[in-house]
Amino acid sequence: MVYDTGDLATFARDDLDWATAYFKRSFDAGAVAASGRPDIIRPLGLNYSVYCTGDWRFRRMTWSLLRLRGNNVRDVGTRIARLSSVGSRFTNMGRASSSLAHFEQDADQAGTAVLLLTRTWDPRQAEGNRAESYASLNRTRVESIRLLRDELGPRFIGGLSPTADALRNYPDLVVDASTVAKPAFLRTMKSAAVCIASRGLGESNGWRLAEYVAASRAIISEPLAHRVPGDFAPDRNYLEFSEPEDLVQTSLVLLEDDAKRSEMRSANHRYYTRYVRPDALIARTLEELESMT
Repeated sequence: MVYDTGDLATFARDDLDWATAYFKRSFDAGAVAASGRPDIIRPLGLNYSVYCTGDWRFRRMTWSLLRLRGNNVRDVGTRIARLSSVGSRFTNMGRASSSLAHFEQDADQAGTAVLLLTRTWDPRQAEGNRAESYASLNRTRVESIRLLRDELGPRFIGGLSPTADALRNYPDLVVDASTVAKPAFLRTMKSAAVCIASRGLGESNGWRLAEYVAASRAIISEPLAHRVPGDFAPDRNYLEFSEPEDLVQTSLVLLEDDAKRSEMRSANHRYYTRYVRPDALIARTLEELESMT
């Protein structure tokens, strides 16, 4: 089995050659048909960064030990400090606070505001179509934040992570780093009534979408370019928007319809427990593997 969580709708050819089943996050029907082995490729589903409690430290330790060869004394000392129980507490807080318990939330937990905390990507760090894709992604996110901030006022929580690109080009939209730190972001996400997701790199289904589903939130999303398993669908699990101008009205629809938000939260909770939660994802793919052999 292969689990491919890459953003792009491309395939690792060596893995594709030997695999019995190839589960692809960015599942594009055209790319699958042209792969040469479409019969073994299945949609993996929504993807996000989640860790078992304590696993982040052991993973870092193993990786660091493999890379110690050739490092100078100072680098080795720095790694040891980061892997210590005290040092890792400060250098790995994002992973330490990214266990299932920090994401999951019951569907009956309501919220108040509309949330869009995101980031930009620097087009200067890419070339050709990839640079154009970065610029387009940035425009959608920036225009969406501006419109929602202007129209919803205090009912909107949003802004950009303080990356170098955002600080240079959109300083008025940048939020404090503490706001987008993982523990703070997860608390804010769980307090939001409506969470907004935009497409990720390579038109992928962004990680934010999976995080919102894990928290059983009501969601607004750009149309999904890549297929996911199961019955995840517009109007059931999320409302769609195509242009930033559509986003304000769509947000108001969900903000003002308590029943619709409640139904959507319940639908996302059901979908999460069947298709997104890590143990459920592994169980489903193993079932599919068995049916293919």
